[in-house]
Parts: sequence; structure tokens; C-alpha cells
Amino acid sequence: MNTEWFETFLEAVRLKSLSKAADRLHLTQPAASKQLHSLEEALGVKLLERSPAGVAPTAAGQKLYDRLVPVVSELAAIRRELKETAQPVRLGAIPSLAAHYLPQRLARLQPPGAVQLAVYGTSAEQLAALTAGTLDAALVESRYAAPPYWSAEVLTEPYCAVMPQTHPLAARAEVTLEELAEERLIVHPPACDIRRSIAEAYEARRLAPLIGAEVGFGESIIGFVAAGAGITIMPRLAAEHAGRLGLAAVPVSGFGRERTIVLLAASAAIGQALMPALTG
Repeated sequence: MNTEWFETFLEAVRLKSLSKAADRLHLTQPAASKQLHSLEEALGVKLLERSPAGVAPTAAGQKLYDRLVPVVSELAAIRRELKETAQPVRLGAIPSLAAHYLPQRLARLQPPGAVQLAVYGTSAEQLAALTAGTLDAALVESRYAAPPYWSAEVLTEPYCAVMPQTHPLAARAEVTLEELAEERLIVHPPACDIRRSIAEAYEARRLAPLIGAEVGFGESIIGFVAAGAGITIMPRLAAEHAGRLGLAAVPVSGFGRERTIVLLAASAAIGQALMPALTG
């Protein structure tokens, strides 16, 4: 038997009204009535007498009510205790997602603190942490999605060239890699997922990227671009935030691939619990 049937029955007796019980439990009245009918059928006895004045328990209903009150109270206490002792989900993410994509979405998760976010420089580091058991889930580039982990696509986005608004190409609707071939690029170290994608895109066009500066994962590439050290290429999610520093983000045509982010989870239950917030 469904415990929700018992809760509906108890509320109906307490409030002496099926409609008030339905409102309290956020049910429609037909749904509440169906639950009570199912409970009566399962027990083989009539539990409530219905009248224009409301509902009242039969003799069998009163006996059930008296026995159920402590049982349901104990179940509620158990739920509270389990909720209080539940460990947060340990979620990994790369810096651009942690800064620009996750804050608003994670704020929607209940209860507050249900997710403990850890920021990693690369998808490979997250995969290693997931394998080691120090993460329960990770937001990684799609190339890292593989068994035995549950996976689902979270977002797909194109790449953009980020440059000062005074740059000759800044007003263009889009640029090609050939047009960027002589531009000094500001990039993260070779282990960076984005740098790897840039290298692959240039290689596919038989071009060689001109690396102007390589900055650490803790440093802001956009800051270097704003200082005039060169331009960069990054996914749209991060590029869209360059405007506040007087920079332009121009889509790169012919890049060859978009960035697809997937959620990897140690179990389907964890993944399915996170996905509504991450994709909503």
C-alpha cells in the first residue's frame, strides 16, 4: 500500500473534509478521493462516512486512525533525519561553466547546499577524480563521455574569437581561421580542453596557431586580451562576458566543431537528479 494513501486519510479525518485535505496535500479532490477509495479497497473496509457536512471516520476508520498517527509521525521523523544526514553531491566543472553557467542553476537546487562544486582546470582532471571517487558527477567535454559512467548532454555552443572592439575584425559578423592565422593567440596550457580544440581546428585547416602568450589556469585570458597582448578563441558562453571589458566576441566560421558539455555521473540516480537544474 502507498503511504500517500495513509497521509490523505489522516488529513481527511483531522480536517473533517476531503477537499481541505486535498488542498493541504496539494492534490486535486478527485485524486484524493481515488487514494481513499484505493485504501478502502486494499483493507476491505469502509473507512469514512461522507455527508454534506464533510467526512467522519467509521468505527474501523477510527481504529485505523489511532494506529496510524504514531506510525506516520515516525516515518516523517525518519525522513527528516535522512535528509539532514544526506551528503551533498560532489560536482566537478571547468572554470567557464563554474563562473558563467552554474551559479544561477545550482541556486535552484533544493535543499540549499545539495551540491558541492569543485572547479578543475580540465575535463581529464575531472574524469580522474570521478574514477578515484572524489567526485560524484562531472561536467566535461563530450569526448570524455565513456562507460561505465551515466552521461547526458547539457549544452552545445560554438566558438568565438575575442578581441578588442578596435580590432579590424571586431565589427565582422563572423571570421575564419584563415583570417586569424597571423593573430597572436592567448591560451591556457596544452592540457586545456579549449586549447586542444583550437589546435585540432587549426590542424584540420592546415594552419599553425601563433601562440602569443600561455597563461596559467588561474589567470584570466580575457584580461590579457583587454591589455592588448593578443586575441583568444573560446566557447560562446565565456566569450559573451567579454563585453564588460570593452572586447568583441565574433563567431568563428569553419571551426570544425562546437563544444558539447555532458554530465558524467557515478550513477543514473545522481545524473537524473542533477539534469533538471542543469538544463532548465
